Amino acid sequence: MRRILFLIALCMMCVCAGAQQVKLVKAEAKPMDARARTNARTKDGKTCALAIVRVVGVRDMKFADAVGDAPWQRNEYWVYLPVGTKTLRYSYAAGKKSGSVNLAQKGINNGEGELCEVTFDTEKHLRSAVFFVNPADAVLTVDGNVVALDAEGTATVDKPVGTYNYTVKASGYEAESGKVSLTSKSIITTQNVDLQPIYHTLALTGVPDGATVFVDNVRQPSDMLSSLQVTEGNHELRIVAERYDDYVQNFTVADADQTIPVSMSMKEKQTKVYNKERTRTSISLRNKMQVGITGGYTDLGSATGAATADIGLRLNYMFHFVGYMTLNVGGQFIYSVERIYPSSIKEYYKDFKEKSDMYSVDVPVQLGATIPLDGYNRYLISFLGGAYARYYWVSSKNDSSDNDYGKTMREDFKSGKLAQEGKLKYTDRDDAVEFGEYVDYGLRASVQLDLKKFCITIDGNKSLRNPGFSVSGTLGYSF
Repeated sequence: MRRILFLIALCMMCVCAGAQQVKLVKAEAKPMDARARTNARTKDGKTCALAIVRVVGVRDMKFADAVGDAPWQRNEYWVYLPVGTKTLRYSYAAGKKSGSVNLAQKGINNGEGELCEVTFDTEKHLRSAVFFVNPADAVLTVDGNVVALDAEGTATVDKPVGTYNYTVKASGYEAESGKVSLTSKSIITTQNVDLQPIYHTLALTGVPDGATVFVDNVRQPSDMLSSLQVTEGNHELRIVAERYDDYVQNFTVADADQTIPVSMSMKEKQTKVYNKERTRTSISLRNKMQVGITGGYTDLGSATGAATADIGLRLNYMFHFVGYMTLNVGGQFIYSVERIYPSSIKEYYKDFKEKSDMYSVDVPVQLGATIPLDGYNRYLISFLGGAYARYYWVSSKNDSSDNDYGKTMREDFKSGKLAQEGKLKYTDRDDAVEFGEYVDYGLRASVQLDLKKFCITIDGNKSLRNPGFSVSGTLGYSF
């Protein structure tokens, strides 16, 4: 038993002896550094102060007053402290060693959202070289030793003060070699390595006039088809042309500089092509003229005293720009198949029966976005919003205009009794009472679904002139 206890004590002594002693190098406030506020933590409703502690080779430091965790990351600890903390207390070597830094003596107040930097050195005077490498799957070698990169292409190498050779290699890229110097003045030195791809020439022959060429789904300039620049490795060539089947070929570029001739023959398509734009990622949408039959319900509100069921013809132009942005302008002619008079008129002229005709012209202006639902732009959905202006005219013909009811109604309109705030006019005719004309305007929101050549549109309108509203649906055809 005594032997076991002795061995345990000996091991603990060895651990403590092996741990590097840390020594404070400097501690200074950074009043212009905003990281404590942009990456804030709070305690008791206040934004914590932030101490960035730098030390190389000591990865198990703990901080007694830290708010939340303070993990090691690339030889730095981000230690959030309560506002007004005067002393930074720390421990390491599995808690066997500890110390403190009097921040107040260094002029560090640790006010709300303030930041300071604390730097320690070790007995071995280690320094850290942090490599940022692109691509991330490259191989990094420092002084002949391979250093593993993480998924982001980052690696940290701890070395004594000095100059070290490094090499970075990756398949399909030019290798890069250099030197990184670690000095006593800087705890951490960063080194960025961005490898340049190795390009080869791809020459294409037999491409139809007006065709669009894609390499790895990236559109290529039409004037560069004889000398396309591609990297080493596997690639996909795709050529799209009107009246032809798509041409697709996979090819491999070797590690030697070379020109790759690609001879191709594209088979002319026998079936009708609905849309020559064959990819939604690289070719803009086509502008379209649309005609259709529309129908819906309109409530004109108290201003005109009418609600109608509508049917009519619609003409729209869909203009696409800047990718998938869409401008919609057009117009529609509406005939109202039914007109319902307000209850006040019905009650006033209980026995008066008449035939009504109401027409309108509608002009919308809308802006929105169109989203392709397939790779050939045959199926689209559009979301549009904007304004509309509408002009109504209404006539009401009385089959027995000479009776007392027709006479009374005409006189009431002439006198303005039923003019409803001046929005209705009276025109004397031998056999009719014309209820007048009306201009409306408001907001419109629409959803449109394009199915190859056909389109289905749902509109919702809210008048800004009166409490009225309208909803309608349209079945149309696109040109």
